[in-house]
Amino acid sequence: MEVIASFFIALTISLIVLLGGRNSFASVIVFFLILFLAVLSGYYWIVPFGPLFWGVAWMPLFFVGIICAFFLLIPPPSPKKSINDMKAFNISSGSAGTSIFTWLLLLLLIIAVLTGFYFSL
Repeated sequence: MEVIASFFIALTISLIVLLGGRNSFASVIVFFLILFLAVLSGYYWIVPFGPLFWGVAWMPLFFVGIICAFFLLIPPPSPKKSINDMKAFNISSGSAGTSIFTWLLLLLLIIAVLTGFYFSL
């Protein structure tokens, strides 16, 4: 049941982000996946509190989802633009760095979910 609750919370926040901004559908899918894994790992690692709904304490899931969404939606700093920097600035290197950190974050979240599930048995 916790997987369904995590899915519902991540889907709701992702739809709000998709409808509220100028984001592509692919970036919202990655946003949803990161948010879903973060909320699910939060279920396993945070002590449940608040009212139960269908046997799941929703308050920690909601707070983890909102905090992670705020962190993921922070805009990156704009690069300082000078004539020398414009020649050396390469957009592909920034994209590669972002994708490496995204894959690393997904891997760490999967490890956190699997470890939390193992210790909850």
